[in-house]
Amino acid sequence: MRLDVRPPSRIAVNLLHDIEAAWVDSASAAIVSHARNHPNDVFYAASFWLCYVDYTMFGTPCFALNTERAIEQEGDDLRWSPADWQFSCTDSTVEAMQPLYEMLSDELSGRAESEWDLVIEEHFSVLARVCRRITIDARSRRGVFADTVLHPDFVVGIFEYREGDPLFTQLIRASIAPEILATLRSPVWEP
Repeated sequence: MRLDVRPPSRIAVNLLHDIEAAWVDSASAAIVSHARNHPNDVFYAASFWLCYVDYTMFGTPCFALNTERAIEQEGDDLRWSPADWQFSCTDSTVEAMQPLYEMLSDELSGRAESEWDLVIEEHFSVLARVCRRITIDARSRRGVFADTVLHPDFVVGIFEYREGDPLFTQLIRASIAPEILATLRSPVWEP
């Protein structure tokens, strides 16, 4: 970190901790709910995407889910494209998370872009930790996933695709453990 950059406020840091905990709960609940409401479908992935920030507001990312049946119908080239998934943005997660993102936006209002940049970077780290934790919990059938039927290779990642953007691969690598990433079908990211 550069010495001339003011670190994020304690309130912003605390809000990021709250956002991390709330995402684990909200995203896990969305996965379980969708799996129960669609018992004939096998969910293989979930994703954070559409992580919008414009230095005046922090948008609530979309949390998407997709099934093997949807990929069979739409084509494997959309396997890691949450904008094209069957459930491209779960309303329940947006509704649950919106107040925290509004508080974070309010806290950063009027602050320097350098401070926003630090919070943006830490926010991606938060989402990456959430992805890894939920992937482990879902695959090991821990907690709320104990009775949830998912694809054995179920994974949660940050698939924030922007053509030609190296951040895409960085976010995937940050959000998915290397040993899991190496096993995923039809990758569209850099090896």
